[in-house]
Amino acid sequence: QVNTEEELVQRLTSSEDPSVLLPTDQDIEEKLPLRNLTNAQARVFLYLIEASIRDREAHSTTLAGLSHYTVEHVMPKKWPYHWGALPEPEARVRTNLVLKLGNLTLLSGKLNRTSRDSDWDTKKRGTKQHGGHIRYGSGLDIFADELEEMEWTEDSIRERSQRLAELAVSVWPYPTAEESAVPIGESM
Repeated sequence: QVNTEEELVQRLTSSEDPSVLLPTDQDIEEKLPLRNLTNAQARVFLYLIEASIRDREAHSTTLAGLSHYTVEHVMPKKWPYHWGALPEPEARVRTNLVLKLGNLTLLSGKLNRTSRDSDWDTKKRGTKQHGGHIRYGSGLDIFADELEEMEWTEDSIRERSQRLAELAVSVWPYPTAEESAVPIGESM
């Protein structure tokens, strides 16, 4: 039985059961950028990061609920149609990067089907009829810097994946032994 925060931390950091073991900061920084994420996993992760880093003074509105946001692949799954064909093994590398965290972002609305698989500039700016990342991603700090980029490449994905992993570690650091014992359910 776990009754205190200290007991919970002890259980999560010393379990031999990998499904219970809390990853270390090093695990997150090394392994998260290499993992493929489902849309559901990415949506929760990105939302929680956004909620943690959000500059409340810079935004006139609060963050909407999780169900308000969708996940968009910046470089689309069907990238060969508008992002240029590549020879093997470069094509395989690009295809593997599409599902990485650094290529996924939150949007407040779904991109139109015609925009979703478009080149970076069209996805970013949208079309005359439909908005793009700038419209549906404005107000979210999680992708604001990337909207300033002129291009979106494999290196962009790798770099953002690493930045998000480092951000996760800064937002949710691995617990230390010095943490005080607080009974579960009581505030700190």
